[in-house]
Amino acid sequence: MVDAADVQRLLLGHYTVPEDVAARVGPPLAGKQIAVTGFLIRHPQGPFLFDTGFGQGSDENTRYYTVVRRDVVAALAERGVAAKDVRAIANCHFHFDHGGGNHRFPGTTVLCQKAELENARALKLRGEPHADYPAWVDRFAELDPWRVLFAHDFAIWERPSR
Repeated sequence: MVDAADVQRLLLGHYTVPEDVAARVGPPLAGKQIAVTGFLIRHPQGPFLFDTGFGQGSDENTRYYTVVRRDVVAALAERGVAAKDVRAIANCHFHFDHGGGNHRFPGTTVLCQKAELENARALKLRGEPHADYPAWVDRFAELDPWRVLFAHDFAIWERPSR
């Protein structure tokens, strides 16, 4: 059994929302720093990782988004977990701030949505629009928000402090 204490947030860096991106996703975000997190789940069968943060990426993307990286392997080590001990990884999707560190875990099972994997395989042009996530969003809507400890990007639900 896993409880809330077994889920630990890993701060994996941050990026700054460029003006032109903010124009598409929400003007109030222009110039804001967005924290990039992963989650270590201490499962009885071994450590499980949800999202791995940034990868090395291109120098162009690093400059464009003013990326500040924190190595996922170092973040795990601070929690007493070695990369070789991670049993599985799940990515909410394959954007560079969620699955970029997957390569640091060779041979580890990576779980993702079928639509996300198909989309990643189909991308041919840089900047192609991302696939919709209706099934993923619907699944969170079915859950009791008291039980949701992490979600995607700007929507993070946690238990209120009592």
